[in-house]
Amino acid sequence: MTTSLSIFDLWSPLEVEQDSSVLWQCGNLTLYVRRLEYDWLIASSYADEDTDEMRIEYDAEFPEGLEFQRYALNQDTSHLRFIPNMPRRPLLFRPNHPLVLPSQAKILFYVSIPLWITPVLGQGADTVVTNEIPVKPPSDSWFGEHTEGQLCFALRTFARRRLDAFSVSPHRAICPVLIHNQSSLSLDCVQVCLRAKYLNIYQGIQRLWTNQVSVHYHGTHLLSNVSYATKPPTQARTPMLLTAAIEHPPHNFLLKTFGLSE
Repeated sequence: MTTSLSIFDLWSPLEVEQDSSVLWQCGNLTLYVRRLEYDWLIASSYADEDTDEMRIEYDAEFPEGLEFQRYALNQDTSHLRFIPNMPRRPLLFRPNHPLVLPSQAKILFYVSIPLWITPVLGQGADTVVTNEIPVKPPSDSWFGEHTEGQLCFALRTFARRRLDAFSVSPHRAICPVLIHNQSSLSLDCVQVCLRAKYLNIYQGIQRLWTNQVSVHYHGTHLLSNVSYATKPPTQARTPMLLTAAIEHPPHNFLLKTFGLSE
Protein backbone atom coordinates (compact mmCIF):
# COMPACT_ATOMS: atom_id res chain seq x y z
CA MET A 1 0.00 0.00 0.00
CA THR A 2 1.38 3.40 -1.00
CA THR A 3 0.42 6.47 1.03
CA SER A 4 -0.33 9.83 -0.64
CA LEU A 5 2.08 12.30 0.95
CA SER A 6 2.60 15.93 1.73
CA ILE A 7 6.16 17.13 2.24
CA PHE A 8 5.82 16.90 6.05
CA ASP A 9 4.23 13.44 6.31
CA LEU A 10 7.72 11.95 6.06
CA TRP A 11 8.42 13.00 9.64
CA SER A 12 5.22 11.66 11.24
CA PRO A 13 5.36 8.48 13.38
CA LEU A 14 4.67 5.20 11.60
CA GLU A 15 3.27 1.92 12.93
CA VAL A 16 4.80 -1.25 11.50
CA GLU A 17 3.18 -4.53 12.48
CA GLN A 18 5.25 -7.61 13.33
CA ASP A 19 6.52 -9.46 10.23
CA SER A 20 5.64 -6.43 8.09
CA SER A 21 7.82 -3.91 6.28
CA VAL A 22 7.84 -0.32 5.05
CA LEU A 23 9.64 1.38 2.17
CA TRP A 24 10.41 5.06 2.89
CA GLN A 25 11.77 7.39 0.22
CA CYS A 26 12.94 10.99 0.59
CA GLY A 27 14.54 12.28 -2.60
CA ASN A 28 17.53 10.17 -3.69
CA LEU A 29 17.49 8.05 -0.52
CA THR A 30 15.24 5.01 -0.06
CA LEU A 31 15.17 3.13 3.26
CA TYR A 32 13.86 -0.41 3.62
CA VAL A 33 12.66 -1.41 7.08
CA ARG A 34 11.43 -4.85 8.14
CA ARG A 35 10.10 -5.59 11.64
CA LEU A 36 10.53 -8.99 13.26
CA GLU A 37 9.40 -9.90 16.78
CA TYR A 38 12.08 -8.01 18.70
CA ASP A 39 14.47 -7.14 15.89
CA TRP A 40 14.35 -4.60 13.07
CA LEU A 41 16.24 -4.81 9.77
CA ILE A 42 17.21 -1.62 7.92
CA ALA A 43 18.85 -1.18 4.50
CA SER A 44 19.28 1.76 2.15
CA SER A 45 19.83 2.58 -1.51
CA TYR A 46 20.26 5.69 -3.68
CA ALA A 47 18.59 6.70 -6.93
CA ASP A 48 20.81 6.91 -10.00
CA GLU A 49 19.51 10.41 -10.83
CA ASP A 50 18.43 13.32 -8.63
CA THR A 51 14.78 13.26 -7.64
CA ASP A 52 12.39 14.97 -5.21
CA GLU A 53 10.15 11.91 -5.03
CA MET A 54 8.54 10.98 -1.69
CA ARG A 55 7.09 7.59 -0.87
CA ILE A 56 5.87 5.55 2.09
CA GLU A 57 4.80 2.07 1.05
CA TYR A 58 3.87 -0.76 3.42
CA ASP A 59 4.74 -4.36 2.56
CA ALA A 60 6.41 -3.35 -0.67
CA GLU A 61 8.57 -5.79 -2.59
CA PHE A 62 12.20 -5.01 -1.76
CA PRO A 63 14.92 -5.26 -4.42
CA GLU A 64 17.45 -8.07 -4.32
CA GLY A 65 20.95 -7.55 -2.95
CA LEU A 66 20.16 -5.15 -0.08
CA GLU A 67 22.58 -5.18 2.85
CA PHE A 68 20.55 -5.03 6.05
CA GLN A 69 21.67 -4.02 9.51
CA ARG A 70 19.93 -5.72 12.41
CA TYR A 71 18.83 -3.77 15.50
CA ALA A 72 17.80 -5.78 18.57
CA LEU A 73 15.34 -4.05 20.91
CA ASN A 74 14.38 -4.71 24.51
CA GLN A 75 10.74 -4.10 23.68
CA ASP A 76 8.14 -5.41 21.28
CA THR A 77 7.19 -2.16 19.55
CA SER A 78 5.62 -1.11 16.26
CA HIS A 79 6.79 2.50 16.55
CA LEU A 80 9.05 3.96 13.83
CA ARG A 81 10.07 7.53 13.03
CA PHE A 82 12.48 9.12 10.58
CA ILE A 83 14.22 12.19 12.02
CA PRO A 84 15.79 14.88 9.78
CA ASN A 85 19.24 16.03 10.89
CA MET A 86 21.98 18.41 9.87
CA PRO A 87 25.41 17.02 8.91
CA ARG A 88 27.96 16.96 11.72
CA ARG A 89 30.81 18.27 9.60
CA PRO A 90 31.07 21.90 8.47
CA LEU A 91 29.69 22.74 5.02
CA LEU A 92 31.44 24.70 2.29
CA PHE A 93 29.21 26.69 -0.02
CA ARG A 94 29.77 29.24 -2.78
CA PRO A 95 27.72 32.24 -3.88
CA ASN A 96 26.40 31.77 -7.42
CA HIS A 97 28.90 34.49 -8.40
CA PRO A 98 32.13 35.46 -6.59
CA LEU A 99 31.15 37.96 -3.91
CA VAL A 100 32.61 41.45 -3.57
CA LEU A 101 31.07 43.10 -0.52
CA PRO A 102 32.08 46.75 0.13
CA SER A 103 33.06 47.97 3.56
CA GLN A 104 30.10 48.15 6.00
CA ALA A 105 27.72 46.50 3.50
CA LYS A 106 25.39 43.57 4.36
CA ILE A 107 24.03 40.79 2.21
CA LEU A 108 21.55 37.95 2.87
CA PHE A 109 22.01 34.59 1.16
CA TYR A 110 19.85 31.47 1.22
CA VAL A 111 21.68 28.14 1.40
CA SER A 112 19.95 24.83 0.58
CA ILE A 113 21.31 22.08 2.85
CA PRO A 114 20.74 18.34 2.16
CA LEU A 115 19.43 16.46 5.18
CA TRP A 116 20.74 13.41 6.97
CA ILE A 117 18.11 10.91 8.14
CA THR A 118 18.01 8.92 11.38
CA PRO A 119 15.54 6.03 11.74
CA VAL A 120 14.34 5.83 15.37
CA LEU A 121 12.84 2.58 16.66
CA GLY A 122 10.50 2.23 19.63
CA GLN A 123 9.63 4.87 22.18
CA GLY A 124 10.27 5.72 25.79
CA ALA A 125 13.30 4.53 27.74
CA ASP A 126 14.14 1.75 25.27
CA THR A 127 14.18 3.91 22.14
CA VAL A 128 16.94 2.92 19.71
CA VAL A 129 18.46 5.70 17.60
CA THR A 130 20.09 4.13 14.54
CA ASN A 131 22.80 5.41 12.20
CA GLU A 132 22.52 8.77 10.44
CA ILE A 133 22.22 8.37 6.65
CA PRO A 134 22.70 11.22 4.13
CA VAL A 135 19.91 11.75 1.60
CA LYS A 136 22.68 12.05 -0.97
CA PRO A 137 26.27 10.79 -0.64
CA PRO A 138 28.30 13.91 0.28
CA SER A 139 31.55 15.13 -1.27
CA ASP A 140 34.56 15.70 0.97
CA SER A 141 36.38 19.03 0.90
CA TRP A 142 39.01 20.91 2.90
CA PHE A 143 38.73 24.40 4.36
CA GLY A 144 41.81 26.30 5.47
CA GLU A 145 45.54 25.93 4.96
CA HIS A 146 47.12 22.62 3.96
CA THR A 147 48.62 22.18 7.42
CA GLU A 148 45.75 23.66 9.42
CA GLY A 149 42.10 23.44 8.49
CA GLN A 150 38.92 21.37 8.69
CA LEU A 151 37.50 18.42 6.79
CA CYS A 152 34.15 19.55 5.38
CA PHE A 153 31.36 18.54 3.06
CA ALA A 154 31.07 20.57 -0.14
CA LEU A 155 27.58 21.71 -1.14
CA ARG A 156 26.89 21.18 -4.82
CA THR A 157 24.25 23.89 -4.99
CA PHE A 158 25.09 27.60 -4.93
CA ALA A 159 23.92 30.05 -2.31
CA ARG A 160 21.26 32.36 -3.76
CA ARG A 161 19.92 35.82 -3.03
CA ARG A 162 16.34 34.86 -3.89
CA LEU A 163 14.38 32.12 -2.15
CA ASP A 164 12.38 31.33 -5.29
CA ALA A 165 15.62 30.18 -6.94
CA PHE A 166 15.15 26.92 -4.96
CA SER A 167 12.40 24.41 -5.64
CA VAL A 168 10.45 23.07 -2.65
CA SER A 169 12.28 19.86 -1.79
CA PRO A 170 11.47 17.28 0.92
CA HIS A 171 15.14 16.49 1.56
CA ARG A 172 16.59 19.99 1.97
CA ALA A 173 16.35 22.77 4.56
CA ILE A 174 16.89 26.45 3.75
CA CYS A 175 19.39 28.36 5.91
CA PRO A 176 19.43 32.19 5.78
CA VAL A 177 23.01 33.50 6.08
CA LEU A 178 23.57 37.21 6.74
CA ILE A 179 27.09 38.51 5.97
CA HIS A 180 28.17 41.93 7.28
CA ASN A 181 31.51 43.37 6.22
CA GLN A 182 32.67 45.40 9.22
CA SER A 183 36.21 45.84 7.93
CA SER A 184 37.59 48.95 6.24
CA LEU A 185 38.18 47.06 2.95
CA SER A 186 36.03 45.10 0.51
CA LEU A 187 35.40 41.42 1.19
CA ASP A 188 36.29 39.35 -1.89
CA CYS A 189 34.85 35.94 -1.15
CA VAL A 190 34.65 32.73 -3.17
CA GLN A 191 33.47 30.30 -0.48
CA VAL A 192 31.93 30.28 2.99
CA CYS A 193 32.27 27.68 5.77
CA LEU A 194 29.04 27.00 7.67
CA ARG A 195 28.99 24.93 10.89
CA ALA A 196 25.73 23.05 10.40
CA LYS A 197 25.88 21.21 13.75
CA TYR A 198 24.55 24.41 15.39
CA LEU A 199 21.41 24.56 13.23
CA ASN A 200 17.88 23.64 14.28
CA ILE A 201 15.44 22.29 11.69
CA TYR A 202 11.97 23.83 11.49
CA GLN A 203 8.86 22.95 9.54
CA GLY A 204 7.47 26.01 7.79
CA ILE A 205 4.34 26.34 5.66
CA GLN A 206 5.86 24.90 2.48
CA ARG A 207 9.42 23.78 3.24
CA LEU A 208 12.00 23.07 5.94
CA TRP A 209 14.11 25.86 7.43
CA THR A 210 16.99 26.39 9.84
CA ASN A 211 17.75 29.27 12.18
CA GLN A 212 19.60 32.22 10.64
CA VAL A 213 23.39 32.52 10.79
CA SER A 214 24.98 35.99 11.03
CA VAL A 215 28.64 36.46 10.13
CA HIS A 216 30.53 39.71 10.87
CA TYR A 217 33.74 39.98 8.86
CA HIS A 218 36.60 42.06 10.38
CA GLY A 219 39.43 41.63 7.89
CA THR A 220 41.66 39.19 6.00
CA HIS A 221 43.80 38.09 8.96
CA LEU A 222 41.07 38.24 11.63
CA LEU A 223 38.47 35.71 12.67
CA SER A 224 34.80 36.48 12.04
CA ASN A 225 32.15 36.87 14.72
CA VAL A 226 29.51 34.21 14.09
CA SER A 227 26.13 34.01 15.81
CA TYR A 228 23.25 31.57 15.42
CA ALA A 229 19.71 32.83 15.97
CA THR A 230 17.81 31.15 18.79
CA LYS A 231 14.48 31.48 16.96
CA PRO A 232 13.27 30.30 13.55
CA PRO A 233 13.58 32.73 10.63
CA THR A 234 10.67 35.07 9.95
CA GLN A 235 10.44 33.71 6.41
CA ALA A 236 9.25 30.33 7.76
CA ARG A 237 5.92 31.70 9.11
CA THR A 238 4.15 29.59 11.78
CA PRO A 239 7.21 27.35 12.18
CA MET A 240 7.40 24.17 14.26
CA LEU A 241 10.67 22.74 15.60
CA LEU A 242 11.39 19.32 14.10
CA THR A 243 14.95 18.66 15.25
CA ALA A 244 17.13 20.56 17.71
CA ALA A 245 20.74 21.35 16.81
CA ILE A 246 23.37 18.65 17.37
CA GLU A 247 25.25 21.10 19.61
CA HIS A 248 24.08 24.26 21.32
CA PRO A 249 26.14 27.14 19.87
CA PRO A 250 28.00 29.66 21.98
CA HIS A 251 26.25 33.03 22.05
CA ASN A 252 28.84 34.71 19.86
CA PHE A 253 32.15 33.17 18.87
CA LEU A 254 35.11 33.67 16.55
CA LEU A 255 35.67 31.41 13.55
CA LYS A 256 37.49 31.36 10.26
CA THR A 257 34.59 31.53 7.83
CA PHE A 258 35.59 32.84 4.40
CA GLY A 259 37.65 31.48 1.53
CA LEU A 260 39.02 34.65 -0.04
CA SER A 261 39.95 35.50 -3.62
CA GLU A 262 43.66 35.45 -4.29
